[in-house]
Amino acid sequence: MSPPRRSRRRLAPFTPALIGSGLILFLLIGGVVFIGQGSGPYRSSVDRSFAQQANALVSQSNASGASFRSLMSTMPSLRRAPLQQYLDALVADAALTSRRADGLTPPAPVGSVGASVQSALAERSQAAAVLRRAVDGLLGIAPLPIVGVAAGSGLATAANGAVPRPLSAAQATAAIAGVGPLLERADRGFAAARRALAAGPGSARLAPSRWVT
Repeated sequence: MSPPRRSRRRLAPFTPALIGSGLILFLLIGGVVFIGQGSGPYRSSVDRSFAQQANALVSQSNASGASFRSLMSTMPSLRRAPLQQYLDALVADAALTSRRADGLTPPAPVGSVGASVQSALAERSQAAAVLRRAVDGLLGIAPLPIVGVAAGSGLATAANGAVPRPLSAAQATAAIAGVGPLLERADRGFAAARRALAAGPGSARLAPSRWVT
C-alpha cells in the first residue's frame, strides 16, 4: 500500500506587480512610523522657538502695561503737553508690539496659542488707541506727528496733528470705561495661551503678562 500523498498548496509567484504593491505598502507604513516619531520633537521645537520669540514681545508689552498703569494714576495731575506725549508713546509702542507679533507665525505653535497671543497684543493696542482718542476728544488736543515714520508703518495711527472729533465728558467717560474690560479680556486670553503652550509637547513657557492688576 503506497503512503498517502501530502497535499501541496500552490504558492502565488512573486510577480512584479505583487512586489511593487508590497514595496509601496512597506514605504507607506515606514512613512507613517517616521512621521509619528518625528512629529513630537518637531512640535516641541516649534513651541519652544515661538516662546523664545514671543517672550521678547511680552517684555515690550509688559513695559507698555507699566506705562499705562502709571499714566492712569498720574493723568489728573499732568499738563497737556506731557500728557499728549505719554499717550502717543503708549499708542506707538503697543501698536509696534502688536504688529511684530503678527510675524511670529508660521509655523504655528500648539493649538490656537499663536492666534491668542496675537489677539491679546492687538486688543492692548486697541485699548491704548481708545484711551488716547477719548482724552484727546475731551481736552481738544491732537496726537503729535511722528517725524520720520513711513506711511503705512502703523506707528502714525491717528498721529497726523489733527484735532479729533470733540467728545463730551459723558462720551469720554464711557469710552475710557470700555478700556478696562477690553484689557481684562486681553489678559485672560494671554493667560489661557500661556497655559496651553506650557501643556503642549515642548512644555514651552511664556512670561506672565498683565496690564490690569
